[in-house]
Amino acid sequence: MATNHVALRSIPISLQVEDVNIRGEVVCLLPNEFVVEITYPVGGRWLPLHLPHFAMARQNWYATVDGWQTTGLSQKGMRRAIDLLLDLYEMNKNDAPFAPLSSRPMHTTRSLARTR
Repeated sequence: MATNHVALRSIPISLQVEDVNIRGEVVCLLPNEFVVEITYPVGGRWLPLHLPHFAMARQNWYATVDGWQTTGLSQKGMRRAIDLLLDLYEMNKNDAPFAPLSSRPMHTTRSLARTR
């Protein structure tokens, strides 16, 4: 973790895959790590991404900074965040309560109790 940087929190991200609008957020962002959580059509699942210290050249950072304040996602950070959001969707799309009707069984009562 970047020792002295102040984290930026709750950055909304989204993408469209076929007819599904996928929404999520970068829960916590630092120059060398962040966590992405999917919020729609599945909620409560997340993935972290960490950049090791030996790879901390500024062009590899996931965030932009002003002094010690994290100010936003870098271009690389945005690409990685979208990739993680897509991965979360792909891993969990069969559990999605709001999946397109054509891809969901008609009579299911499964609980979506898996959360953080």
